Amino acid sequence: MSDEVYHSWFFGAVEIHDHALKHGLSSSSIIEALESPRVIQHRNAPREGEVLILGFTHELLPVQMIGVERPFGLLVIHAMAPPTPGFLKEAHVNLRGLL
Repeated sequence: MSDEVYHSWFFGAVEIHDHALKHGLSSSSIIEALESPRVIQHRNAPREGEVLILGFTHELLPVQMIGVERPFGLLVIHAMAPPTPGFLKEAHVNLRGLL
């Protein structure tokens, strides 16, 4: 896990797990997308501690993220762009209405 902790006005302290970087997004792109979340959807059981987040980078690239709520803030365990159809369906999102 990354040793860096970022501070977000919305989520508080944010840690980015190494697994979240596996799809090629940088930590800075993930933080950009977290700074302006358009959709935040809590998952149902058995994953009720997880949060689906859709945000955009400064270049308007949509980024899907999965975070785990922690006492300190948020641990981002997954991030990729563009969002998958399955993610958008679970989060009840139509991208056309967000831009």
